[in-house]
Amino acid sequence: MFRLWFLSRFFSIIFLFSVAGCVEQQDVQSQSTTAVTEVEAIAAQNLVAQKLATQKKAQEREYRNRFSYANIKNTQSTVSVPASNSCSMVLQFVSNTPMGLPYIQSHMSKFSSDKRLSRLPICVNQPIWLDESLLSCSSKVRLECDLAPLVELAEKRHFTHLVVIAEKGKANVHNGIMYLDFADTYSVFVHELAHFVGFVDEYPLSSELSNFICEKNTHPNISVYKDASLAAKSMFSVRTCDNHANQAFKLVPQMTFMEYHDVGLIPDKYLDVWVERLATTEHLTPVYVNFAQHFEALNDPINADKWWQSYRNYL
Repeated sequence: MFRLWFLSRFFSIIFLFSVAGCVEQQDVQSQSTTAVTEVEAIAAQNLVAQKLATQKKAQEREYRNRFSYANIKNTQSTVSVPASNSCSMVLQFVSNTPMGLPYIQSHMSKFSSDKRLSRLPICVNQPIWLDESLLSCSSKVRLECDLAPLVELAEKRHFTHLVVIAEKGKANVHNGIMYLDFADTYSVFVHELAHFVGFVDEYPLSSELSNFICEKNTHPNISVYKDASLAAKSMFSVRTCDNHANQAFKLVPQMTFMEYHDVGLIPDKYLDVWVERLATTEHLTPVYVNFAQHFEALNDPINADKWWQSYRNYL
């Protein structure tokens, strides 16, 4: 009996060692397979990265050929003309990085197919890529860029208003230049575009800006009153001048794209006024004013007078 028990225990131990050996061998094989899989995954990732880098270089070469400032003489100027076939305003998109060009093309495509804005006599030029070494931009307070290369561009191609795209900065309009960054959606572009014809924001302005905006009635989407009771019953209170003694009123009761750009509502009354504003240059401030002021700041009266004359001719 003892002999049988001993043999049974002996073979049980041998079996356990055998099983352990198999498990260990399987673990080694599994680890080896995992290592191979990880190497293959890394190789695949590197291959994808190489393909993307190659595609990016090819895209940049295409952009350089199509949109580079160096090739401006070989590129078509105006590429988008409204149904009216008239151009009261000619937009020129500019970016100081090739990454901005797909962004620009997306905005241009949406603008050309935007039925809300189809009545506006606004034409759009082929975009231009000015290398960052030529067009430097900063965003300490709000986005702004060096005007010198933009002046040179204006001497080679006709446009009345600029839309400058940079990587980062706060969107704003200064006279005839709109500044946007990559985070600004198409709805931001439309909101800023309305500023070109004098529309003002319908959210509360700062006290400093209110002192300028809320003292006079020169803006198409609001009217300002010292005595709110004088406002017509067809006007509706708006928050533009909340930080000023005067009260502002707008044309419609609804929240519009001038209060929150992503609302998307552009009332018919606003569009009618927008078309009226574009029918004459009286209320428009083209980029020529920016250039004239630029040269005045440089104490260059000759070039300043040149661009002031362009502004007078525009009027």
